Order: sequence, then C-alpha cells, then structure tokens
Amino acid sequence: MKVVAVLHTLEQLRFGLQDLRVLRGMIAAYDRRFGTAETGHVVLIATGIGLVLLAILCIARGGRARLAALITLSLPRSAKGIA
Repeated sequence: MKVVAVLHTLEQLRFGLQDLRVLRGMIAAYDRRFGTAETGHVVLIATGIGLVLLAILCIARGGRARLAALITLSLPRSAKGIA
C-alpha cells in the first residue's frame, strides 16, 4: 500500500495535480450550497461523524446490521460467517 501511495504521489508531481483541482471544484460547489463555508463544513463534519457512529452501532449490534456495516466499509473478510 505504501508503494502505491508513493507511485501515486510521483505520478501527480509528474503529470500535474488534476485531482486536486477537481476536488477543489467539488468543495467550492458544496460550499456554495450553504450561506457560508463554515456552515457547509459543519454540516459535512456532522454528517461524517453521524455515519461513523451509525457504523459503530451496527457493528456492536451484530447480526445483519453488522454484516451490512462491514460490507459497506469494504471489510467482507471480517464479515464471514456472521449472517
């Protein structure tokens, strides 16, 4: 994984930072939906924290909720034999 990260960094330095420009455009479009950038960031952070808490609760609950959370988080190896 570290090798892939280094190769991706070298690729971005060699061929430009198009991903960064696209990401900045996406963030600017998101910020325009709210009155101020701070409000947009607070909503984004609150949504992210809420999703993390939901995933933790589903994993703690077990059963199909745990299976769904682990598959959503792309951890199917951990989900074997649960359902």
